[in-house]
Amino acid sequence: METLPIQISPVAVRLQSKELHIRPLTGQEKAPALPERAQTTILIATRVQTQHNESPVMPSSTMFRLPRFTTPSYRTTLTHPDNMIVRIIRISGVQRDAFNVFGWEMRFPNAGLFVDCTNQTARVVTATSGGTWSLTLRTSQPWALHDVTDPPDLYAPTFHWQTDQPHSLAFETVTSTHSASSKQTACPDSLPATVHLSINQPPVPDVPLAERSNALVSGTLRAYAHLFKIVTPIDVGHFEHYLLRHPNPEFVRSICRSLREGFWPWACTRQEGFPDTWDESLSGSRDQGRAHFIREERDTEIASGRFSKAFPELLPGMFCMPVYAVPKSEEGKFRLITDQSHGPFAVNQMISDEAVIDTIALDGLPVLFHALREYRRTHPDERLVLWKSDVSKAYRRLPMSPYWQLKQVVKIDSAYHVDRCNNFGSRASMAIWLLFWSLVMWIAVEVKGIDHLNYVDDAYGFEVEEERLFYVPYGVSLPAKQMRLLHLWDELGVPHEHKKQLHGSSLPVLGINVDPNAMTATLTPEHMEELLAKLSSFCDRADWEEGRTLLQCQKLIGFVNWTLQVFPLLTPALCNLNAQIAGKDKPNERIILDARVLEDLTWMLQRVRNIKDHRFGFDEWGPADLPYADNTCQIVFVDACLSGIGIYFPWLHVGYLCDVPASRNERPISYWEAMAVCSAVHLAATLLGKQQRGVRRRLGIFCDNTNAVNLFKSFRAQPEYNAILKSSVDVMIAHDIEVRVAHIPGKENVVADWLSRTNFAVAQCLDPELRAFSFPLPQDALEDL
Repeated sequence: METLPIQISPVAVRLQSKELHIRPLTGQEKAPALPERAQTTILIATRVQTQHNESPVMPSSTMFRLPRFTTPSYRTTLTHPDNMIVRIIRISGVQRDAFNVFGWEMRFPNAGLFVDCTNQTARVVTATSGGTWSLTLRTSQPWALHDVTDPPDLYAPTFHWQTDQPHSLAFETVTSTHSASSKQTACPDSLPATVHLSINQPPVPDVPLAERSNALVSGTLRAYAHLFKIVTPIDVGHFEHYLLRHPNPEFVRSICRSLREGFWPWACTRQEGFPDTWDESLSGSRDQGRAHFIREERDTEIASGRFSKAFPELLPGMFCMPVYAVPKSEEGKFRLITDQSHGPFAVNQMISDEAVIDTIALDGLPVLFHALREYRRTHPDERLVLWKSDVSKAYRRLPMSPYWQLKQVVKIDSAYHVDRCNNFGSRASMAIWLLFWSLVMWIAVEVKGIDHLNYVDDAYGFEVEEERLFYVPYGVSLPAKQMRLLHLWDELGVPHEHKKQLHGSSLPVLGINVDPNAMTATLTPEHMEELLAKLSSFCDRADWEEGRTLLQCQKLIGFVNWTLQVFPLLTPALCNLNAQIAGKDKPNERIILDARVLEDLTWMLQRVRNIKDHRFGFDEWGPADLPYADNTCQIVFVDACLSGIGIYFPWLHVGYLCDVPASRNERPISYWEAMAVCSAVHLAATLLGKQQRGVRRRLGIFCDNTNAVNLFKSFRAQPEYNAILKSSVDVMIAHDIEVRVAHIPGKENVVADWLSRTNFAVAQCLDPELRAFSFPLPQDALEDL
């Protein structure tokens, strides 16, 4: 049976002929009132028998001789937790030769005991998952340490200590340099992904035998062979040479084969009801600017060999999908897209989502933030620059198999062209690119030692400001890692353009301005204005009752989710909107959204202006990292039951308790545990040290409810919990408090547990310095619309 780190229970205490017997009360015996602060306290350290993976065995009664007044030859002693149970018995009254009373016992199984005879103190230390509890007793008279184990007795007490002074209770976190930042505790989203994608990947597929044996397809490929070619700038031999020691050779061979023969996109072309040949092309764009762009792109693609020359009519086995000019983020810029999902016989229907689901691995901003934090731990004062390199027309550099080129024909100005390369409209296009690129990254990192990250076709990283090398093709000096990466790309035949190779002390990465020296991330002014405009337009009350289309909702959610990289605290803004579009799949369907959605988005709109940046340099810490001596930091334990909430600040010896409203006690316990965390945030705003410019205030919260802990880690909740999150966030923003919530087992949450049950007396028995106050629940967290 598992033992608790601190147990408290009533016991019967009898002293007769200098023998002390302690036993737990029977069911018929009434538990005594707790002693006053001034009382007799007796500490007993009992040696116990322990075996591997077994809890210590404690005898039902303990006997020891009263202390002698002799001075021992040694002054201090320290026992180890694996062989000691420490019991502290508190009783009222004056010690006599004989007495028979009730008292309260605190038991510390597996506790260490430090006895200092010089300073006449005894300290009990017990380690828990959250930190270390220390209970210190001071003797009121020169009673000496007394060893009664001569001859040794396995179950006899080894040490005892008597005092009539109250003990003191202290809690210390166990801080380690990498306690919150190691790869074991880091969020999975903050670890590099693309470079490891190739390690356990199965081989990419070859053209299926059924496709090769299709007479209609084979006939067209033979008769019109000039239309189908393998086009790629990649030096496959050089690429293959660098991968000789890759741990997944079968995958490597499949990629190299695909570079030589063309990729097959995990497709099954024999779909029920599909024709052998299909033309889904549309008439050209009426917008002159877009039409001109499409013609220019066609001419460029033909010149590069990625499009075939024109032919007049669709051939047997071919599928033709419509072509669009889609706007880029830069005004007036477009991207050519083939819509392979258009129509009843769209070629994307031949590729299942499941086929490519495990092939996507992107290094988002959390990965960069984590890498910078790790570097700063050993190089806190180093000046850094960020760099970013972009592959020119990345997807288009990979060839598709002629058997699939048949399925991606395009029509522009009444003429047809075979698209020979990977294109943006395919369901498999990103998977094909990333699987190939994961090997390029592996070469860069594992062979060339160029640490960097990747998001689709953007490679990025950081470098020491002084570390620069001259790149001859562009005639410029670049960060050393960036220059070495471009040199590798040149070896492998990966194209790039000078204007897309950027670096600086602050740089937009994936659309977010990142400063590696200030360790901050901010939205550009343009993106901030765009966010405010989108929120204001969506929340326009003039037409709110008309609802919004599903597509409008999805576009707003996508953009807001992107900005949450900078504003993670505002994640609750999307809670009710996500809930109210769940299960809907018709893009043009109008959805009547209720007042909670409007309130959430207005809440974000009002607060986003008050958050200037995201200070990612301080993200990875936990309650265990907070220093006791810093008055800008506090630790708090919270607990809840269906009748009350208890909150305990051990460093301040202050507790708070509150009754759960009777009208709301139908809520699950996880709701009240989350409310306890929220209440602790509100209380901490007044208890933490005075707010100072540039000084971060931190609150570490220990909670024994995993649902509540996860809620405050993700800031994503079910609608009924969202008011709790928003109320907490408001305090965190207004008072500039960083909060982390960590889980501890319920057995370690003793004081807060007794406070939640409104039993202040027992809580004070554990912490005699404890002062407790009642508090009201935050009303904005209780709101129900």
